[in-house]
Amino acid sequence: MQVKKEYVRQQILRVSTEEFLKKGFSKASLREIAKKMDSSTGVIYTYFKSKEDIFETIVTPSIEALYGYVTSAKKDSALIKLAKDKDVNDFINMMFNQIQTSQEVACGYRLLFSKAAGTKFENFYEDLIQKFAEVLAMKIKENKEFNQLSMFTLRSLIEFLINTQKKLFLDKDGNKETVLRYYQEIMSFFAPAWINALTAK
Repeated sequence: MQVKKEYVRQQILRVSTEEFLKKGFSKASLREIAKKMDSSTGVIYTYFKSKEDIFETIVTPSIEALYGYVTSAKKDSALIKLAKDKDVNDFINMMFNQIQTSQEVACGYRLLFSKAAGTKFENFYEDLIQKFAEVLAMKIKENKEFNQLSMFTLRSLIEFLINTQKKLFLDKDGNKETVLRYYQEIMSFFAPAWINALTAK
């Protein structure tokens, strides 16, 4: 019986991540991953049941981080706080801090957003938008002073926000200062419109 070693498992995940980012899930090959490790597919199957099992292991921390943020929106999320306090700079800082994450989680985002075709996560982007919109609709309904927005409008606004995050995650060459500048430019348009949509009478 082969003894499992953590460094081998981590090597499989590292090489697989590189292969998935380069080719996407569907075109990535366990044989090629094993070759780059100077190993065999048999060794890979000792640690993981399938190619999708490897993919799921890689993206799980990112999924937990994103859904953790959606769950936190059941409290006063950054969007609700923005509408109440009307502090645009505070909102931009809160949102920017949320996209500053570990390299591991950032790689998971890139895989989920652009390389997941052929996996059970291929509709993750659309599912995330829907779940976030539903939670936000619930919070808006609880605040009677807010205008009640349609689900279509909320989905469109959430899609804009998440798509912005998505583009920033996929921009592997953007340094922190550049990304912050882009984010400030975009949110300087979005934030006042959001405040107006919820509070204008």
